[in-house]
Amino acid sequence: MYHDVDRWVPWIDVPPNPKDRGLEDSMCWSPGTIEVLRCALNLNFDRYTGWICPDKPQFRDAGRYYKHGVAVNEIPGLPTGPPIVSPVQLMPNIELLQPVISGNRFMVFGRSPYIALAGYIKGGCKLEPAGRAMALEGLDDQSKTLQVAAFILKNWREAGKSMKWTVIGGGATTDIAGFAAACVGAEMDLVPTTLLGMVDAAIGGKTGVNAPPNHGINQIGTLYFPKNVIICPQWLATSRQEDWQAGSWACVKHALLINDEQLLDEWLEKVQDKEWLENRRQKSWGELVMLIARTLQVKVQIISADPYEIHDLRLLLHLGHTLAHALEGIALDREKRELLHGEALGVGLIYAILLSEKLGKISKPPYLPRLLAHHGLLSKQQLASKLGVSDLASPPFFKLLMSFFKRDKKYRSAPRWVVLRDKANEDGIFAELVSIKDPKLLQECWHQLLATIR
Repeated sequence: MYHDVDRWVPWIDVPPNPKDRGLEDSMCWSPGTIEVLRCALNLNFDRYTGWICPDKPQFRDAGRYYKHGVAVNEIPGLPTGPPIVSPVQLMPNIELLQPVISGNRFMVFGRSPYIALAGYIKGGCKLEPAGRAMALEGLDDQSKTLQVAAFILKNWREAGKSMKWTVIGGGATTDIAGFAAACVGAEMDLVPTTLLGMVDAAIGGKTGVNAPPNHGINQIGTLYFPKNVIICPQWLATSRQEDWQAGSWACVKHALLINDEQLLDEWLEKVQDKEWLENRRQKSWGELVMLIARTLQVKVQIISADPYEIHDLRLLLHLGHTLAHALEGIALDREKRELLHGEALGVGLIYAILLSEKLGKISKPPYLPRLLAHHGLLSKQQLASKLGVSDLASPPFFKLLMSFFKRDKKYRSAPRWVVLRDKANEDGIFAELVSIKDPKLLQECWHQLLATIR
């Protein structure tokens, strides 16, 4: 079983582009796969459009990775076997990581975790031979490209092609390294080091890269579940304040999905507590461990029920993401690197709440003023600066937003939005998926958002 196909479109043969050959070799893809992906993106095919193609491997390879899987020649674009939903392990201290950072493993580090672990590694954790670890310097959400994935795989081959990987870093690192591991079928353990990674990005097996120019965020990827996700909150002792605040929006999203105002308030209190932030290294991590455990359980519950996004349940995790990914796509297109995923998600969540209220799905939410006071919510001026836009309210800018709404992975004949609702569905989630064909309604809500944030 896989997601429904609304229509089938015939393809003519797509000849390989010789310029792509080296990159395709690095990715273990058939010649022509990148050109097929390029054509599908230019035609703006959604996930619910099946492909009738010449029986060639490049179409099958491209179908596997296009928007996390489409049906090709009646072959499902998503896995049909029993899912392997990754167990999540909460560890009280970093020293317990030794089993996954020693032995015959290939390791990919974000730059900051690599530095943080250096002293521990030299102090007794043996990495032999020395070439098996690589650090990705300066990686962010906007540098998730096929070229970076190919660079990881080049290092993997040079290090001996170990089929056991350990990936340590933020959401961008786990996304891109997980994608590279999926291309060669390597077993991997993920060790997220940011708050957003711990409660969201590293949970659920989504991997992917961006598809510039003009095509948006995470358009090429696959669902590939790690063996384990190992969460140690001690990494947060040295995280940047902006990463901490941005990551907290994923926690807000999960609290909203289960309508848990207590969980929401606990996160808002934690992220606004300046004294706690300044003294994180001296604090006990027990309370935060429990808070993270309660939060990520929301995603684990949904992923376990719909691991391959076959039904609409897993799509509810996209609350706030339709607008967030559009904003990130605009930033990517303009080569603006300041916009963090969590920052875009914060704006997207406020928009989703306003849209839910406008559609009559929820009554006026009592928690909205508290979210608007969140220190990590971008102001209009900050958002415009991070996007390189002079006037967020202009009709041309909203037209640009609409073009990215149509590229969203949930798109199905019209932009689809996750909105909140007053009553839980049968799975206990206070959200639903709606199609909105009227751009005026979306534009009115956009102007309401601009009038609401500071």
